[in-house]
Amino acid sequence: MESSKFYLPKLMRFCAYRERCVQEVSQKLYELGCPEELREEVIVELLDQDFLNEERYARSYVGGKFRMKDWGRIKIRQGLRAKQIDEKLIEFALQEELEEEDYQKTLRELAKKKGALLGLSDPHETREKVRNYLISKGFEYDETDRVLGEIRF
Repeated sequence: MESSKFYLPKLMRFCAYRERCVQEVSQKLYELGCPEELREEVIVELLDQDFLNEERYARSYVGGKFRMKDWGRIKIRQGLRAKQIDEKLIEFALQEELEEEDYQKTLRELAKKKGALLGLSDPHETREKVRNYLISKGFEYDETDRVLGEIRF
């Protein structure tokens, strides 16, 4: 009978490399062929030793996706839900990691940059394409609409 001691060092390295969530660790254990009855034991041990922390993961995810990929709240929230992060943790991480001023600044800069890149002569067509782009990045429709109302194309 295998023991969790076989899988624990591998998963400790896996978690030490970057923040992980329970869902990713569970998937890794599955890929390593860990029997189902041992997975929970390994995950509990990783949580106890603080190699695994869902709050830390959620905060890291929010910060990274916003700063590196310019994602909006909607897309970030969907990504965390896909990782099976608790809804309260998602809301906490969004509040802690996203400064409203930075969020609005990023939204405005993305809109201006995309509008300039398009180089279309029709301002209405430019506005529609920029709106679609921003919504695809996960920004809220109302926020996008407000910012587009402030910008002249």
